[in-house]
Amino acid sequence: MKKNILLAFAALLLCATTASAAMPVRKHRTYRRTTTTRVYHSYMSNSDHAIGSFNLQPKVGLNVTGITSGGSSSKYKCGFVGGLEGEYQVTRVLSLSAALDFSMQGYKSEVSSRGVDLTHTTSLNYINIPLMANFYVAKGFALKCGLQPGFNVADDNTGANSVDLSIPIGMSYEFNNVQLDARYNIGCTDIWSNSGNKNSVFQFTIGYKFDL
Repeated sequence: MKKNILLAFAALLLCATTASAAMPVRKHRTYRRTTTTRVYHSYMSNSDHAIGSFNLQPKVGLNVTGITSGGSSSKYKCGFVGGLEGEYQVTRVLSLSAALDFSMQGYKSEVSSRGVDLTHTTSLNYINIPLMANFYVAKGFALKCGLQPGFNVADDNTGANSVDLSIPIGMSYEFNNVQLDARYNIGCTDIWSNSGNKNSVFQFTIGYKFDL
């Protein structure tokens, strides 16, 4: 499964790079620094925001989380995710973003007690900081990848490591400043030392971008 995820990650990067290279180059003209300049630059961007602009986006959503590797049998659980993201539009097709998110993660597992099968839920809550590169391959539509350090703030007293690292990959679509985002966070570090168990997080959010 890990191999398939890495292959998908490589394909995402190749797709974004190919799309960016295939886009026609438009001739730039010299404009005086007026409102017209901002409108022109906005037209030159595949996002809904002008090149060189910065926006803030409050967002909320749903996590579907579990664990991978280590030989453990687990089921996915749902949890809340929410936070604030800042984005800078670098070029017509590229923006860089960073966010501060509260993320409710964890997993469900089957346990047997006196011959009765029970479902046990383990909650792992993190403050995550996703650092993303966003490739706008069409108007309002972006493919994205990055690196996400996370800091454990609650773990049901299971002794989870205080720091987590993952690779988020995904896509988003924006219309009238409303953005829908779907991504998968590939766990890179063990949740518990030498356990082989890593976080596996599907994340879906909606947010609204405020231009500054």
